[in-house]
Amino acid sequence: LANMSHELRTPLNHIIGFTELVTDEHFGELNPQQKEYLEDSLGSSHHLLSLINDILDLSKVEAGKMELQTEQIELPGLINNSIIMIKEKALKEQITVKTDLNGLPSTVYADRRKLKQVMYNLLSNAVKFTPEKGTIEIAGSLHIVKGQFIRTADGREIPISTNNGKNGSKGHNFAQITIKDSGIGLKPDNLERIFGSFDQVETSKSRQYQGTGLGLALTKKMVELHGGAIWAESKGEDQGATFTLNIPVTDRV
Repeated sequence: LANMSHELRTPLNHIIGFTELVTDEHFGELNPQQKEYLEDSLGSSHHLLSLINDILDLSKVEAGKMELQTEQIELPGLINNSIIMIKEKALKEQITVKTDLNGLPSTVYADRRKLKQVMYNLLSNAVKFTPEKGTIEIAGSLHIVKGQFIRTADGREIPISTNNGKNGSKGHNFAQITIKDSGIGLKPDNLERIFGSFDQVETSKSRQYQGTGLGLALTKKMVELHGGAIWAESKGEDQGATFTLNIPVTDRV
């Protein structure tokens, strides 16, 4: 799969590169219809490249081949940098982005690239499924868990890995990050299903949104690889959704 992924990405990167050169009118002016068609082609190429990269990452996790390169990370800074990546789209859709990271632990031991990918996946989803003039709220806090489960606001028990814990009976310290949106929401039956591989929730409202069905599956596996947990909560369709992410604070993975 890794070899095939390479064989697919190489020509696809050529397609993207040459299409960008023509779209940017380096070789002459385009008429509006030509520009529109080329931009559609470019968007589809980027979408296909994203799918190939997600498949490769997911296959590595499932084969036990993905390793973490952990380091001490300044967490509020990483989150703020991730927000910058979705800021342009949020401004375009007049979506208000609010943050409250004052209660968040300042540092965690984690894989910087993978944690950034997790945050980007969650934030880009929030923007994608939030209507124009909606809101997204990002909050952080220190969460202490005793035992092997985290109890959610709606009464579910989410298992966590405690193998790396060093806090013993005092509990396990987690950096808890919540991303709440005012988007299309989720039915109760879909709160677990959305984290399945290639499993997109099909509703009358979600069909209009393009996606691979891999983003949240990969996000969940990367979080669990860190010894953390992630879950979704929603009061139903049209009532927004909240994604809660927990990452161990002091443990080296």
